[in-house]
Amino acid sequence: MTRDGRHNGMSGQKASWIHLAGLTSIVAVFLVLQRSATIAPADSGFLERLSLGMKLLPSSIYPILPILVGLSVGMPRVRAGLTRHAAAMALLVTGVMLLIDFTAPPASHLSLNSVTVAAGGAVTANRIVRHGPVNAIPTLISTIGESSTAIDEVMRQYPPDHPRVRLALSVNHAMLMTLPIVLAGIVLGMGAWMSGRVSFRQNRDERIARLALVWLVVPAAYWVIQVFAEDALASVLVSGDSFFMLIVPWLPALVLCALGWNGSRREDAQGITAPSPESLDAD
Repeated sequence: MTRDGRHNGMSGQKASWIHLAGLTSIVAVFLVLQRSATIAPADSGFLERLSLGMKLLPSSIYPILPILVGLSVGMPRVRAGLTRHAAAMALLVTGVMLLIDFTAPPASHLSLNSVTVAAGGAVTANRIVRHGPVNAIPTLISTIGESSTAIDEVMRQYPPDHPRVRLALSVNHAMLMTLPIVLAGIVLGMGAWMSGRVSFRQNRDERIARLALVWLVVPAAYWVIQVFAEDALASVLVSGDSFFMLIVPWLPALVLCALGWNGSRREDAQGITAPSPESLDAD
């Protein structure tokens, strides 16, 4: 192993891809079995159930892919070269999400119930944010060309195919497809900070700390972004706020993401790794 961590860098890069492949495989098998058991008709055979589960796998695993990227990037220690491979991983998964979204039937995200304002001004959004693929980009392109009057129209109750609903959903889900890059950037920044400022007596201690932190931060960040994105979507549809509000919840996450990628890139360029137990013992 070299002093600048190049050998360890290759180990970290391989570990990230292995983690992503392993986590994706486990989640995929679970989702196929779960969908086969809960959605397939009761009188269908095993192969028929399994076929249905496989058919539903792309839309089922779609919302989980960003979390898998964040977990996979964050578990190995920050090493020289890891940032480049993390970027490749995040872009690859983003491309997969775009492919799934492009091939999703448009009706899959428009079959929502009406959006209403209940008595007393309470918002009843009926889970406006759909977490599966929504055919966002084609819908966004087609909706932009529609009448601005219809898009600007704010109603107390929308039909599912209303242009304002379709445009808001498309913008919201287009932003959600950046989650692999956002979560990877946050995790990399956290890892770079830990590598430069926290020392561990043993590698095992670092692995445990990093594992616990990543499994806490990634789901929490994902949940917070989803909640604020859903609130922004409700405010645009129900309160008539500007479509710019759909981007506002993402601004803090994008700032943290940019800082994380930049910090990880600097660590990567300098070949800085966390102090090893041997160097601590030598001191």
